[in-house]
Amino acid sequence: MKTRTRLMIVLTMLLAIASSCKKDHDIPTGKVFNEGSVDGAINGLFSVSTFQQVYFSKGNLQYIGSANTPYWKFADHQWDYLGYNGQENSNQNVDRDLFGWGTSGYNHGAVCYQPWSTSTTNSDYYAYGSDTYNLFDQTGQADWGYNAISNEGNMTHIWRTLTREEWEYLFNTRNTSSGIRYAKAKVNNINGVILLPDDWQSFYYSLSSTNSTGASYSSNTITATQWDTLEQHGAVFLPAAGSRYGTSVSYVGGNGDYWSASCSNSINAWLVDFDVSNLGTGYSSYRSSGRSVRLVYCSHATPTVATIDVTNITQTTATGGGNVTATGIADVTERGICWSTSHNPTTSGSHASSGTGTGSFTVEMTGLTANTTYYVRAYAKNSAGTVYGSEVSFTTLTAPTAPIGYIEGLFSVSATQQVYFSKGNLQYRASTNTWQFAEHQWDYVGEDNSNISQTYNGWIDLFGWGTSGYNHGAACYQPWSTSDNYNDYYAYGSDTYNLYDQTGQADWGYNAISNGGNTPHTWRTLTHGEWRYVFNTRNTSSGIRYAKAKVNNINGVILLPDDWQSSYYSLSSTNSSGASFSSNIITATQWATLEQYGAVFLPAAGDRNGASVGSVGSNGGYWSASCYHSDIAWRVYFDDSSLSTGNYYYRDSGQSLRLVFSPQ
Repeated sequence: MKTRTRLMIVLTMLLAIASSCKKDHDIPTGKVFNEGSVDGAINGLFSVSTFQQVYFSKGNLQYIGSANTPYWKFADHQWDYLGYNGQENSNQNVDRDLFGWGTSGYNHGAVCYQPWSTSTTNSDYYAYGSDTYNLFDQTGQADWGYNAISNEGNMTHIWRTLTREEWEYLFNTRNTSSGIRYAKAKVNNINGVILLPDDWQSFYYSLSSTNSTGASYSSNTITATQWDTLEQHGAVFLPAAGSRYGTSVSYVGGNGDYWSASCSNSINAWLVDFDVSNLGTGYSSYRSSGRSVRLVYCSHATPTVATIDVTNITQTTATGGGNVTATGIADVTERGICWSTSHNPTTSGSHASSGTGTGSFTVEMTGLTANTTYYVRAYAKNSAGTVYGSEVSFTTLTAPTAPIGYIEGLFSVSATQQVYFSKGNLQYRASTNTWQFAEHQWDYVGEDNSNISQTYNGWIDLFGWGTSGYNHGAACYQPWSTSDNYNDYYAYGSDTYNLYDQTGQADWGYNAISNGGNTPHTWRTLTHGEWRYVFNTRNTSSGIRYAKAKVNNINGVILLPDDWQSSYYSLSSTNSSGASFSSNIITATQWATLEQYGAVFLPAAGDRNGASVGSVGSNGGYWSASCYHSDIAWRVYFDDSSLSTGNYYYRDSGQSLRLVFSPQ
């Protein structure tokens, strides 16, 4: 090679070193690795230049071909290698750890890019189709670290191969606390070379013939138990795994050859080579030869993110945020905040995103519990994983005291509002003009609703729309109304008004409810949009919003609160409108457990047309506070094979009522 050409290639490789931590393959996850706690990582930092340290993988790279589903992995132990297997020319069901240069499995332009390649033609192994490209050039996908490695986190573009200059710096140049960079050794009876991390202390383990290329393997004989001590302090072992030419494997246990990511000339690539009496970092060999691969990742290549203080705190909402000031090795693909009532929240729990890239951002937290302390961290994600900012805390405001008669479970009815449900369906007795909630959630009046009248001394629980008992302008505003003319039920005398319009007194919650606090304007009816949000939209801790069920032998629908945990009770066919009531059979005793955690049950109480009652126990219809057009209003409807929150029915029809209380 001419001197000028060689100089240009060396300069190119030096520039590649300087930019290597800006590539997508420099780090294995977004966590902080100063404790080496990640799968695939040896807990020791090694300088590979004046400005860069790396962690080594926990073992040599292997390609496992079991059951026709090959995958990449790191060897289970640092001394492991596969050696002779006799089937190196097969592309199925064969394990291997000696690879031609750049055989990452990605079709980057080489004729032989597959890890099972055994061609002896060096030009078949040109990275990106050219003899001048290194593995880290172009897209970087010629580097084995491009792959998802099964026991490292199984993400692509995480690890990478050291360049020639980095190998040389590692063995020959770097400063270490002990002055020791490497030593030949026999570990667990396997020949190889030990690399010591930058902060290695000599008293960790006494080694002989250190930093000596001519030392023999027997200079240090180390048992597996002794090796545990060295590895605990970050030591790396490169076993003498031999080499391969075509399908012929040789020098197993005697020689060690480890590829770099740097090409040498049209035929060769650079590698580290050692045997019982020699060690060299300036060797090159045929690209077609099978050599060992040991991968690394950079130690400082995650995004930088800070958490800002929480503002706009209410009983159930607050605003958090953060500031991303650096992207790490790759663009930030997601940023946001996560929160929990426990320290160190993560994105596996409650979280909300706010775009991509760097810069300041804010995010609203919803569905919070009043008078509760939360912990918040900002996060940022790139191709390597997730990194978190520092933790801040805040406490939500104290909610107004809930009245008696509520079920202690909060349900989001919008992005900013939660409610408590009443303990049972609404009931009315005309003879005493008394409103109450049913004693149990499964209770309903049923066929006795046919006794509806102004003087009836029993209870009814099926009501025409807007029959609150207050004369708000409808012809039929009394709860005992049985007119079958829908225009008799216009809220405030107009077909365009909802129950919550004007004074709000067309809503049944206008009334004082005897076992619900006995104070007017305490409770209310959910709107059409709120019913839909409860059933279809809201986020819950368990992912479950509702389930069909038979509770105490009564058919109906269970609603689960926002903070419901699946461990409280196992439910089947959840969030399924087509499920049957028999999907979940729950006794009264079992229901007490569910209710304790805030579960709500809507019984299938039937409906009424005039004084005629039908579908008791098989159908459930629950009014909303929203009108649709002149003859109908919105409701929730369900039976044994369907559930609809987009259902509507004639205003004069008698339907069930389940009221809610808004805590703010």
